[in-house]
Amino acid sequence: LTLATPQGDVSGVGAVLRYLARMAATGENGLEGDTAMASGEIDSWVEFATNSLGGGTVDDIPVAMVQPALEALDAALAEKTFLVGDRLSLADIAVACAASPYESAISGVSLKRWYMTCMADPAFSAAASGGGGGGG
Repeated sequence: LTLATPQGDVSGVGAVLRYLARMAATGENGLEGDTAMASGEIDSWVEFATNSLGGGTVDDIPVAMVQPALEALDAALAEKTFLVGDRLSLADIAVACAASPYESAISGVSLKRWYMTCMADPAFSAAASGGGGGGG
């Protein structure tokens, strides 16, 4: 995945997502986290989306290969609404977009709740339609 910008190309799913998040950042409503720790956690989830779920860019990964990642995601969401912090972040956008090809395999209660919360959030819809999601 490569994004052409006036300043040059940005390549790679994670890099493109972070670029878009930085461009959309507005004070407290930024998608990258309020602290260095939150930013690090978000980066970890972006990597998880790319490495464990294919980043939403590969349509031919069998569900059986991503099932362990979906189960780990369900466990991570057992006691929280969003992956990092108390609001939608780049982590949620990246992981939800990467998980979307496997929507029919989303069976864990916590994962299902989180996925539906992401899909229903207007900020997520805006970010996803603005190019923050998958695609090849």
